[in-house]
Amino acid sequence: MAASLFSVPSYAATDSIGLTVITTVEIGTCTATLVNDSDQDISVVDFGDVYISEINAKTKVKTFKLKFKDCAGIPNKKAQIKLTKRATCEGTANDGAGFANGSTAADKASAVAVEVWSTETPATGSATQLVV
Repeated sequence: MAASLFSVPSYAATDSIGLTVITTVEIGTCTATLVNDSDQDISVVDFGDVYISEINAKTKVKTFKLKFKDCAGIPNKKAQIKLTKRATCEGTANDGAGFANGSTAADKASAVAVEVWSTETPATGSATQLVV
């Protein structure tokens, strides 16, 4: 599965944002690994510097994959991915589609969120936004 991420709203207290992904496999005996475009294991999807022009143009995209291996006991060899918020989501009732920055760092970006999409290019063609 490849998913695209981009930052939403506009103002941030810092130039960097990251997304930490924690995987839990509940059925079978799979091992799930988060990997980058080069298939290297990672634990954080690092956006680096994020500029307002990139946010407005929806061009700040980081692609990652969840790689499953050594799977046994999964019906039809298909895994169902469920996103779970670990911090608040965007929106007035914390029910928005974007995942708010859950960092506890003093200089963390604020008023920003990350969206997760099913394709490398968000909001186009057959792209589906993955929500909580």
